[in-house]
Amino acid sequence: MKNLEEVKNISLIVIDSITHHYRRLYSREPELAKGMLGKQLSILNKISKKIPILITSQVYSNMNNDVQAVGKDILIKFSKTIIKLEKNPRKIINETNKKNSNFEITNEGIKILH
Repeated sequence: MKNLEEVKNISLIVIDSITHHYRRLYSREPELAKGMLGKQLSILNKISKKIPILITSQVYSNMNNDVQAVGKDILIKFSKTIIKLEKNPRKIINETNKKNSNFEITNEGIKILH
């Protein structure tokens, strides 16, 4: 990943399901899983000073039936903004500042509803 810093003409980095391997390893070796995810996010945090980064995480339902990001505590430590998407109704929630808006997906893209 460190080589990404040297690549020219990158305007956005998108990483889907960054917590996939963390989730699999956590049940066997939780401290190693936390350390590895923290190291990955630390490197990405440094890169994000020059290139915006969008990361998605796997989620789960806790005992209160609330949907939570896998590795949420580690993700929060290294993330500038946490966004949660809800399906019904379609809502985007900024977990960092607690603001939210409904949205719809159109042929032109995402339309924020006011």
